[in-house]
Amino acid sequence: MNKSETLAKRIEEVIYDQPWHGNNLETTMMQVTAKESVIRILGQHNIAELVYHMIQWKKFVIQKTFGDKSFDIIHNSPEDWKAIDQLTQGEWETLKFEFLEVTAELVQGLENFGQSTFSKPVPGRDYTYDHLLHGIVDHDIYHQGQISLIYKMIKV
Repeated sequence: MNKSETLAKRIEEVIYDQPWHGNNLETTMMQVTAKESVIRILGQHNIAELVYHMIQWKKFVIQKTFGDKSFDIIHNSPEDWKAIDQLTQGEWETLKFEFLEVTAELVQGLENFGQSTFSKPVPGRDYTYDHLLHGIVDHDIYHQGQISLIYKMIKV
């Protein structure tokens, strides 16, 4: 298996399958209702905002890797962190669907990612595609931990 295939499998494992660290992200998100998704603990980001944030950074990875090399997201901007204080169940379902859709787009794009490109720098950043693509997996795992913790706190 080449590096692209390994990364695609890793993303699928974390999002849809059975990662070594516990539930996959899809299972974790599907437990949460729209009402629960907007509960804010100690003024911090809520679950809906975390999912939106993960979508934005997956879009960043897709654009930098397979599309518009000049695309950018400024850290802590409204594009990065959108305030979400209420959602209907339909809007929450749409947000979860968008997360799964952008994940599938990334996995599909990796099928055609050239192995020699991993060592190249990401335009506008001081790191390589290898760092970026491994980082998006870590990013999902990190925020899944936050989502799980927030959900547990809500359910107490």
